[in-house]
Amino acid sequence: MLYRSWSLYKLCYDLFFSAIMFIPVSYVAVVAALEPMLTIILSKLFLRQEEKIYGYTLAAAFTIVGGVAMIILFT
Repeated sequence: MLYRSWSLYKLCYDLFFSAIMFIPVSYVAVVAALEPMLTIILSKLFLRQEEKIYGYTLAAAFTIVGGVAMIILFT
């Protein structure tokens, strides 16, 4: 189990740095900022009854995405 987790973690960072090499950093930053939202969506899909999503969790995720979007738009 640990080996699988490590290999997926390594794959994630390999793809992230590959994306930075081929795509402008501003686009990669937006995709990276969407990670909390994607995590929330995937956890709800896979863990239906076991994972409860509260309003403050969604508010925090939207705040992160909005903050990164503002930084990218205004710089």
